[in-house]
Order: sequence, then structure tokens, then C-alpha cells
Amino acid sequence: MHDYNTILGVIELRLSKVSYDAVQKRYRIGRSGIALIMNRYNDSGLSLDDLRQMPASKVVDLIYPKENLDIRIFHYLILKKYMSR
Repeated sequence: MHDYNTILGVIELRLSKVSYDAVQKRYRIGRSGIALIMNRYNDSGLSLDDLRQMPASKVVDLIYPKENLDIRIFHYLILKKYMSR
């Protein structure tokens, strides 16, 4: 999960046609993270200005919904349990 500034920065750079490689280097984020942010941003139907007017916590929740986070935490805990054996 990435913070508000990273989310907005990734969106802004990609909307400006900055390459995935440059965005990766700037924010130290993988291609799949960039793609996830952009897909969820596009699915939202909101503009970048709309996001800037929202509270930071709402933007993070938009990109990383809590129900998805719960599933990822669950998977992490299961993997951790079985990988430590």
C-alpha cells in the first residue's frame, strides 16, 4: 500500500506520459503497483483535481479499498505461517 503523495505523484506523472521506468525510479514502486493505481484511478471516473480536493485518507481508501487489504493481510499471514516451517 502506498501513501497519498505517492498515489497522486504516480497518477500525475502517468497522465503526463512519463514512462513507467521513470515513475518506478522516482517513487520506488513496481510496475504492478503503478498499473494498480492507474487502473483504480481510471475506474473511479474522478479527475486528478477531484482527488486533490479529497481528504488524503479517502484517496488512499479509493485506491486500496479496505476489503482488498483484509484479503491481502489474510494471505500474508497464511504464507508466513507455512513459509516459517
